[in-house]
Amino acid sequence: MAVGAIGSPGLGPTPQTLGLTQRPQPTRLTETPVPPNSKTVEYWNGTYTGQIKQEGQQQGEGIMTFPDGREYKGQWNDGKMDGHGKMIWTDGVKYEGNWDNGKITTGTITYVNGDEYTGEFIGGKREGEGTYTWSDGAKYQGEWKNGKRNGKGIMTFPDGSKYEETWVEGKLIGSGAISAE
Repeated sequence: MAVGAIGSPGLGPTPQTLGLTQRPQPTRLTETPVPPNSKTVEYWNGTYTGQIKQEGQQQGEGIMTFPDGREYKGQWNDGKMDGHGKMIWTDGVKYEGNWDNGKITTGTITYVNGDEYTGEFIGGKREGEGTYTWSDGAKYQGEWKNGKRNGKGIMTFPDGSKYEETWVEGKLIGSGAISAE
């Protein structure tokens, strides 16, 4: 998976690099109530329970379980995830936010190691404005491009000190300003 792509933090430590082999079991979305007037349909790409158009496409509210174990619960339009929804991967990574024509656009992704990103996405990568918070409390708030810090941003460290700088493709350029809180 590409650095910064969904399902891969790409910026901080991963459970594997920390030597963690046990992962918390994610809450199963299929254990939540289904919408009224729901039908269950087997599609080539998974099992869907929810509202269906006359033509057989997912429409309205529904839950989809994919062959690889991922689950999505949320809004559908013309057979695609569209509107607000939540996806849980089998490794425990979770995304909740907005979808447009089957693609994530803005929302929050929470990784199993406790890191979290809230902001904009394009093509499954962090893109535009967003905030990445590491599990130790460090935080970067600023611009992203292709899954990497890119542009102006502020890095806040667990002790409260801040570093304001410009990044290019994930690397600092120039000398920024440090401030203490």
